[in-house]
Amino acid sequence: TENSDLVLPLSITQCWKSLHRDSGTSASLFEASAAGALALESVSLPYRLARSSASKRRSKIGVATGYFQGSGPSNDDDAYPTAEKLSYHEFISSLKPSNRHIMTELSGFLQHPNGSPLELHNRLLQGTSIERRALEEVRNRDRNSYYRRSRMRDIDPGMWAEDEGPSGGIMTSLSPVDSKSTSASRSMHQNFALATSLRPLPSRVGDVVSTYTTCMMEGVGIRYRPQRSIATVVGQSLDSLTGSGSRAYAAGSYWKTVLGPKANTTQVLSVLGNTTRIHSYLKSTASGLSSALSRKYSGYLSRDGMSGLAPEKEDCSDAVESCLSLRDIYESSMGFDEDDEGMYFSDNSD
Repeated sequence: TENSDLVLPLSITQCWKSLHRDSGTSASLFEASAAGALALESVSLPYRLARSSASKRRSKIGVATGYFQGSGPSNDDDAYPTAEKLSYHEFISSLKPSNRHIMTELSGFLQHPNGSPLELHNRLLQGTSIERRALEEVRNRDRNSYYRRSRMRDIDPGMWAEDEGPSGGIMTSLSPVDSKSTSASRSMHQNFALATSLRPLPSRVGDVVSTYTTCMMEGVGIRYRPQRSIATVVGQSLDSLTGSGSRAYAAGSYWKTVLGPKANTTQVLSVLGNTTRIHSYLKSTASGLSSALSRKYSGYLSRDGMSGLAPEKEDCSDAVESCLSLRDIYESSMGFDEDDEGMYFSDNSD
C-alpha cells in the first residue's frame, strides 16, 4: 500500500446484496461484479467526463475542497463552486486529507427494478434548502390552513447516505464494513472526504442538474461535515451509455444482461468515503495477519514460503506493520474498536 494513491477493499457478497437486497436469489459472481462495476463507474465519473457544451447541460460537479474552495466556474443558481471536470490527480487529492490517509470505502444504491425514481428524489431532497423553500411557498399560498399553522420539521439533510438498517439510509456498503452495527453509522465517524455520484436524474423538473448537485452537497456537508466533498450528477442513463446506437461507447451486454429492460430507468447512487468506518476492517485484517505470524503457525509459514505459496516472513512482518499503522490512523475518535491494542506483539509471544 505504500506506493498506492488510494486503496479500496470491496466485498463480492456485499456487491451482490446491493443488487438483489433480500430477494433470496442465489448469489452470482457475474451479477455481483456487475453491481460493483456500476458503483465504481458512477463514482469515477468526475475525471472521466468529456469537456463539451453538451456535457455542461447534462452533468455537473459540485466541489468543496481546499483546491477549489471559493473558486471555479459557477452559475448564479449554484450554491457551491462547480467544475466541468476534474483531472485524475485533482480527484485523488480531493479524497486524501494527507498522504497517510489512503484507505477508502464504497457504498452504493442501485434502484430496485420495481422501485420508483421519485423514491430517490424525495430522499435526496429531504431536509435540504430546496425542500424548505418549496414548503415555505406552500405555506405562504395557503396562510389559513393547518399546514400553515404547523411547524416545519427540522430534519438535517443527508440521511440517504447512511446504510440500510439501523442507520436509516438507503445505501448498501460494498466494502467489508459491518453496516448492521449501530457504530457503523456514517454520522458517528470522522469523515475526512466524501465523493458522491448520481446517474441518471430521478426527475426532469426545473434545472435538475443543479438541484441534485445542491442536494448532495448539502446532504454530506451538513450531516457528516467532511473536510472535503465532491458531488457529481450526470443525466445520461445506463441504457444510453450501453446502447447499440452510434453514440454508444461502452460494453452493452455487461450491465444489460443483469438489469434487463430496466436499464433505461435504473439509477446508480454511489458514495466513496475516506472515513474511520474502515477501521474495523483494518483491525480484523491486522488480527488475522498477526495470528498467521505467531509461533503457533510459524511452521506452516516456513513451509509455504519455501514452496513459493507465501511471501517471505520479513515481507509478511512489514505488511503487518503497515496494516497496524493504517489501523491507528483510522481509529475513530468516538472510541469504537479500541481494544486489541498491541495485538501484534502479544500474539507473537506465544
